[in-house]
Amino acid sequence: MDESAAVGQWVQEAVPSSPAARPLRYLDTVDTRGEREQEQGEGNPETPLRALRLEVADGCHLLSEPSLTYRDGGEDRVLELLTQAKDLSSTSDELLAKAANWSERYHLDPGRAHVLRPLRLEPSWAVLEIGAGCGAITRFLGESCGPVDAVEPTKQRAICARQRTRDLPNVEVFVGALEDVPPVAAYDVVVIMGVLEYVGGGSADSDIYLDFLRRAATLIRAGGSLVLGIENRLGVKYLCGAPEDHSGRPFESVEGYDQSSSARTFSRHDLESFVSELGLTPKTLGLFPDYKITRLVFADSLLEFEPQLAIQIPHFPSPDWAGGRHRVANEARVWANLVNSGLGRDTANSFLLLAHQGQGPSPLWDEDVLAVYYAGAGRRMAYSAETTVVRPADVTAMSRRPLVADAPVGAAVRLFVQSGVLAEGEDLVRRMAHTSSDEELALLLKAWTDELDRVLEEGSLPAMDLLPHNAIITPTGTITFIDAKWELAGFQRSDILARAAFQTAWRLAGFTSPSRWPAITLEALALHIGALLDIAPETGWLAGTLDKEAHFQAQVSVGGPDDRTNEDEIRHMRAALEDQLAQPLAVLASARPFDLSPVLERLYAELGRASSLILSEESRAAAGEARAAAEEARAAAEEARAAAEADRANAAEEWARSLVARLAEAEAHHSAAESARVALRDELDRLYATRILRWSKVPRSAYGRLWHRRQ
Repeated sequence: MDESAAVGQWVQEAVPSSPAARPLRYLDTVDTRGEREQEQGEGNPETPLRALRLEVADGCHLLSEPSLTYRDGGEDRVLELLTQAKDLSSTSDELLAKAANWSERYHLDPGRAHVLRPLRLEPSWAVLEIGAGCGAITRFLGESCGPVDAVEPTKQRAICARQRTRDLPNVEVFVGALEDVPPVAAYDVVVIMGVLEYVGGGSADSDIYLDFLRRAATLIRAGGSLVLGIENRLGVKYLCGAPEDHSGRPFESVEGYDQSSSARTFSRHDLESFVSELGLTPKTLGLFPDYKITRLVFADSLLEFEPQLAIQIPHFPSPDWAGGRHRVANEARVWANLVNSGLGRDTANSFLLLAHQGQGPSPLWDEDVLAVYYAGAGRRMAYSAETTVVRPADVTAMSRRPLVADAPVGAAVRLFVQSGVLAEGEDLVRRMAHTSSDEELALLLKAWTDELDRVLEEGSLPAMDLLPHNAIITPTGTITFIDAKWELAGFQRSDILARAAFQTAWRLAGFTSPSRWPAITLEALALHIGALLDIAPETGWLAGTLDKEAHFQAQVSVGGPDDRTNEDEIRHMRAALEDQLAQPLAVLASARPFDLSPVLERLYAELGRASSLILSEESRAAAGEARAAAEEARAAAEEARAAAEADRANAAEEWARSLVARLAEAEAHHSAAESARVALRDELDRLYATRILRWSKVPRSAYGRLWHRRQ
């Protein structure tokens, strides 16, 4: 659920080709650039690349035929979607709705451009993009700047980038690599997103990467900037055991890439050392969840002045776009500990490095800006906003603006845009997580409802979002609402209480130990918090809340790739919420998911029913008996879990024995094959020595094959 991301206190792109020399595809007498050159006009001056007389195919200028390229398998489908699309913009819901898998989403998600949206890009600037991929970043640059030259070594990807920008006359796409670009300082900005890690093919030789950046830096005009996006090899998700994005192996980057890999990422120290050696001044920004589909871009000043915001804005666990979410530690808690220990600046999942010529602040980033963040993945652009955290003096403020100007006409849901000063205090839900009894929790809930009633009477804020996770408790103990952004027609006080019970239960499940609650599942915890808010469970309020939440999420989220109708989308959302409610608290609080045996599933179901029985007004007399039954079932669950772990260990041992047996069998086959090879070689030597082979009438081509085998 995207609403989980509300902030607490407010308130492989392309692989460059080999550096070996390759001939540029210049034309001696014929310029085939076609009509696009005429469209550039005086507003798009020629760059050294555009001045070349190059062959054009599929709208792309052919610089060279790179010897090494990269594809992820989604290019053909992406090209088909781009060719058919009516909305090619960087905020296109149409393209995102058609993305059926990760590779397609990577090329089409509007979140791709969020990594650059906060930058101060001038409309007149000339931009060079190295490794344009299928044009997601290219499109945004074309919408924001002057002439944009996009260089991409993989022809199929370059054609996609051309299609993505086919209506932007200021963009030209070139098939080639960095080495093909004329070494002239002609660009205000050179953008390299997701490329540096592939340059050395995984090599540990830093000179390879330094030479690549040195070549890129020669193309920057005086005062210009190099913009580099890349994963952090010491990112918090890697520290917690997430698979390395390129190899899929956990801890590979943290351990220094001891195994062979096709790519190599870098730490903040590594990256800043590279650009400093080139004489550029670095400005490093942290990114979450990464540079691929970005939600948060932040400066070191956020960690310095508002560390709690830095802890609360990111969503955890960070997604593993191409795999599972296995962790050995709770990523949210690890990140909070890193921030509070002064290590947050070095452990963001990705970095955006702004390296400019000259001294002083970066021309691309306002020093008053602490951070910029966006709605979670999958949000319709009409309901998406950009929130900026600024500190122009000694007070931190936040402002929000919609990403697109036009909201749906007649929609029941409206995005509430506001600005304000950041109030001092603690996130209310996190304060709730530190309570040790229901009595303490009930007091905090009472303080929240009191403030809720006051604000509802005043009518100053949108009612739907007046929830505990959008409130802070000040040092004086008062409640202040922050980050309320949704308006929904007809949303009543009873709806707010029900939504608060559900949303608060979900958040507390991730912040607290399951032993804190008289509940086993998220559903039981939601009912428990509802009871503390005087919502009787027999009213069936939770089912009604799920219906309203599903309608809301379907309204503000982009649908799936199968062209679901709105009713289909509502059913899809409802099913997802039901699945979430059925989750055991032990799973939600765990750092890593685990599979339950059928026995454990039945036990958890029984425990959930026992918890509901305890909460029922009608069964208050049986509470003691039910609680005892719950404890017995909990003990049985622990025994079953231990048995399941033993079974997995036995299965692993059996699998290891089978691998050893298969290895022995393979070695035996190898030995037999080696003996046969030696025998064949000896026979060939004998035939050759007796001139039988030389004088026979066997075709000459057969000699070559046999002699190759002999060697």
